[in-house]
Amino acid sequence: MNSPIVCEVLRSSQKEDVPESLHRGHIAVVDGGGKLLFFAGNPSFQTFARSVLKPFQLVAVVESGAADYFSFSEKELAIMAGSHSGSAAHLEVVQGILAKIGLDENALECGTHQPRDSEQSRLISEGRRHLCQLHNNCSGKNSGMLSICRKNGWDYKDYKSLSHKLQQFVLGKVREVLELPPLEDLHLAIDGCGVPTPYLPIRVLAMGFARLAREDGTGQGGANRDGAAGRGGSFPCKESLGRVRKVMAEYPEMVAGEGRVCTAIIRSTRGRVIAKGGGEGIYCVGDSERGIGVCLKIEDGSARAVAPAAIEAMRQMGLLDGRQLEELRKFHTTPVTNHSGRIVGEVRPCFTLEKCV
Repeated sequence: MNSPIVCEVLRSSQKEDVPESLHRGHIAVVDGGGKLLFFAGNPSFQTFARSVLKPFQLVAVVESGAADYFSFSEKELAIMAGSHSGSAAHLEVVQGILAKIGLDENALECGTHQPRDSEQSRLISEGRRHLCQLHNNCSGKNSGMLSICRKNGWDYKDYKSLSHKLQQFVLGKVREVLELPPLEDLHLAIDGCGVPTPYLPIRVLAMGFARLAREDGTGQGGANRDGAAGRGGSFPCKESLGRVRKVMAEYPEMVAGEGRVCTAIIRSTRGRVIAKGGGEGIYCVGDSERGIGVCLKIEDGSARAVAPAAIEAMRQMGLLDGRQLEELRKFHTTPVTNHSGRIVGEVRPCFTLEKCV
């Protein structure tokens, strides 16, 4: 199957804007029962789930009993599902999680990277702040995983390993939610923070976000606007998924951070749409009104094509009204600037979703 161009990078010339680079990709729009509704390219295209898996990994924290055992706040749970920017507010929340489970930053095994937060990055470059594992965008998720170990009395050393009881439990819950085959039949690799990540069709991840967004996977009256009935209440972990959805909707700033597309989408739609991105150009959204999930994969892994493609897919599906499109306009078409800051082009989406018949 051909890979369609989903975003083009235009550079302004004396005559007109002309394409300089092209990003190909694949999109799947699915209901909670896994029925494919719309697509672009190959809806069964496979990729590693990366950080779009975080809401389902948080389900494991809830299902283990650790969320209630340690009395985690909604904000603390939300950051476990997020890829935070490493701001001072984010670090404070993660430190709070670790304090509740009787650990500190040294227990984390996620590694370090420069935070996206400009203030923290500046303080680090000036030598006024020490770069640490708390800045890692996955420190919330890793702290949540450690809470399962602490609640169950498991040794948390090397908790990232596939052979550890923790990862076996977490992947087991991910398998339940997404109805995946046994672990031995999955391709598992190592994510950026060191934990296992599965290789999955994008339509499976879209189904997961349909279930995350609306517990019964259906739209109003038991069927979404496209007539897809979903699977009612038959899928696993629905109550835990509902709890995850709620905390992400209530605290979008913990899911990503200020100025980032995930936070902006959740905030603009007032929690009706849950959004989560991951490494190498993967992005998912789930809409509670329609009971549908969308997963897109930029084939070359480019981050710059993700937000324009995601907003455009949502626009074509009617998930955003005029006000929301205006609020998200800066993510829908993004400027290309030169070294002096002059706008010399733009990144814009250029695909049309096809409806399944």
